[in-house]
Amino acid sequence: MVISLISVVGFVMIYQKYEECQGQLELREREMASYQRNVYSATKNLPKGTIITEENVCQELRYMDVPQELFASQDAFGKRINHDVEKGTYLTDAMLEYDNPQSREVFISEIDIPEFLQSGDRVDIRIRYNNAEDYTVLVDKILVRCTASGGMVLELSEEEILLVSSAIADKNVYDNTKLYAVKYPENKSQESGEITYIANEEVLKILKKEKKEGESRTALEERLMQKQ
Repeated sequence: MVISLISVVGFVMIYQKYEECQGQLELREREMASYQRNVYSATKNLPKGTIITEENVCQELRYMDVPQELFASQDAFGKRINHDVEKGTYLTDAMLEYDNPQSREVFISEIDIPEFLQSGDRVDIRIRYNNAEDYTVLVDKILVRCTASGGMVLELSEEEILLVSSAIADKNVYDNTKLYAVKYPENKSQESGEITYIANEEVLKILKKEKKEGESRTALEERLMQKQ
């Protein structure tokens, strides 16, 4: 009888221990599940401006202590990344470049386009005057597409449209002035340049920068007229 009682007590203790371990296991599983994150990672090096597609990212299940909402979701497809991303990097929402509602796709035929340029390239647009002065008109733009007629399409803000319009006017006014595109190196992390071009007087007035930059523009025009 005593042996049976001991057996029963032993069984109860074992069962209680089993339930305790089972509870700890379930708790651990719930904790692990709370760290599950569905993420998209780059399958190759992605230069700034690359459009996210199913070919250049893959979905993975990972465990990490970072909120799920910070990672890129399916909404990332069709978006561009705003800086260079190395292979294997997890994409976050902050890496994505959302469309500016004020931007427009603009066709420009007055810019010299190197033969090696293609859609998706990062480019700066520069102007070189007949006295060899050279300035950056637009910085770090994504070439939406090139056309068979020798033009290009860029997505530009209102201010950028005005700047390039002024540069085109300069090209027509000052002999031997060149408006051209330069490409950022592929698969290299490179910061954007800075706009150094000063628009003509009419555009400066529209941008309300005539007081800030008007004197420099006047000096530029005087130098160009002397050369011409």
